Amino acid sequence: MGGSTGIGREIVIGLLQRGYDVAAASRSEEKLHQLEEAVASAKAKSSSFGRLITMPADATNEDDVIRTVERTLQEYGRIDILVNNQGGSGGISAPVEDITLHQWNEILHANTTSVFLCCKHVVPIMKRNRWGRIVNISSIAGRSLSFFGSVAYAASKAGVIGFSRQVSKELAPFNITVNVVAPGVIATDRIRTYWEERKTEEERQAFLQRVPMNRLGTPQEVASAVLYLVSEDASYMTGAVMDVNGGYFMG
Repeated sequence: MGGSTGIGREIVIGLLQRGYDVAAASRSEEKLHQLEEAVASAKAKSSSFGRLITMPADATNEDDVIRTVERTLQEYGRIDILVNNQGGSGGISAPVEDITLHQWNEILHANTTSVFLCCKHVVPIMKRNRWGRIVNISSIAGRSLSFFGSVAYAASKAGVIGFSRQVSKELAPFNITVNVVAPGVIATDRIRTYWEERKTEEERQAFLQRVPMNRLGTPQEVASAVLYLVSEDASYMTGAVMDVNGGYFMG
């Protein structure tokens, strides 16, 4: 889920380049078309490439999740890997007293409930196969604090980490690993726009001085962490959080 733009797009392309068959879902059909175009361009440069299907779906809607899982099984016959990359801050950066209950619920549904629903409906398939790789995308906000979001965003991303650790314990006997990638500030199109239009040069430099590597990360760098966690090289890792943040948070 959440494979159409930014980090998700790089994850999808990286999996395809390694020969995996991928089902990518997004709420935006337009963004799915853009993903298909990016994949076609990458495929033209590769000698080995997996198959791709795309589906419009909302990961907070259980019926959509069920439909997506069923379509993937119809196309490929099995599901071995689940990457939950959906969610966001909702564009909300208000202080706690100004956040409405509706906004709170929306952000928690987008970031945390969506992970629960996708795992709930994929885990039984992995259990039958006694093999699986689940990677949930959290954020530095769930490890430390949110730079651009709100308390709701930080709480929801911390919830992804707690959920993943508990589920990793449940699923370890079935040879299913559950790990988390927690990106820092990554130069996706959305973040670059926010960075350039809503932050002054002084604010940008002040932030970068707090990052030991003195730069923003790239979507490809986050995708590389995901690709490692779904590989056999990471077969003894579960319940772990991989921080991809240039050294801003070390824990």
